[in-house]
Amino acid sequence: MAAVLEKMRDYQALVTDEVVETKYIPHSQLKYIDHADEWPISAISYPLLGIEEHEGVILMLVGVVRKDLGSGGFAEVWQDDMGREISSREYERLPDQARRRVTGPYKCWDFRVREVVVTDGPQARAELMESYEQAKRRARTEEKERQTSEVSLADAISKLADRLNTVEETTGRAKK
Repeated sequence: MAAVLEKMRDYQALVTDEVVETKYIPHSQLKYIDHADEWPISAISYPLLGIEEHEGVILMLVGVVRKDLGSGGFAEVWQDDMGREISSREYERLPDQARRRVTGPYKCWDFRVREVVVTDGPQARAELMESYEQAKRRARTEEKERQTSEVSLADAISKLADRLNTVEETTGRAKK
């Protein structure tokens, strides 16, 4: 158990104001997505932060719509063919030919880790594996005992048959 605790990360350090992911929702899809002011997500695996399922961590992330600092409304962004963000102001300044290589506009949701719950997942998994191994050993032992019992039963039946044959031969009676 001490070895497990030594390897544990400081998961609470993940709770910051730092944006860990941005989701870009095209305006054409906004009618299907209505998250009001916040978009909560729970995750047990989050590769962007190096969190894997076996660690027993539940991340509570919250996405908030990005605001345009100038207008105070929702920020619209476009993306170039390399996936880089282009602001509304930058988009307006692009020549028509460059605009053809840009996709958007998108409504941006910036996600931050709001809470981290550390479960007993790794310990429970170890206990489950241990009980699984015990069950396998028990099943192997029971199978050996069953096979031994079958052999013993077969031997007993064979000996009984031999005795009956001996008795029949001795008494001179044969079953027909």
